[in-house]
Amino acid sequence: MRASGACGHAGASRAATRVLRVVAKDGPGPGSGSSGTRAYAYEYEKPGHGWVARLVERAAAPPTPRDVADVVAKMNALANGRGDGGGAWRVGGRGGLVAICESSGWTTWAPEEVARALVRSERECRE
Repeated sequence: MRASGACGHAGASRAATRVLRVVAKDGPGPGSGSSGTRAYAYEYEKPGHGWVARLVERAAAPPTPRDVADVVAKMNALANGRGDGGGAWRVGGRGGLVAICESSGWTTWAPEEVARALVRSERECRE
């Protein structure tokens, strides 16, 4: 996954193979008037290519593991081991055909850590 250059127009070697959608919000803090901690909700997807008519070349996304439930189980194990609101994960998502998995609620697990955990979990499930 890349934070930039994720567009297929950057060339096949730089095209994104996965998308991590992140929604962030400030959570309630202890006591009134406190901004508290930041919470996130995630959706992990294959890239959608609805703009294929403009596409010159496209790198094929690696296949998703045969059983995405294994990736979800690994993510849930990692989340439970965090002890700070890692959240729960489930198969699918609102992305339809491109959906792989999503967090089932808000979590304090930071986007960079989640991205690394998802990539590692998916790689382990492919081996």
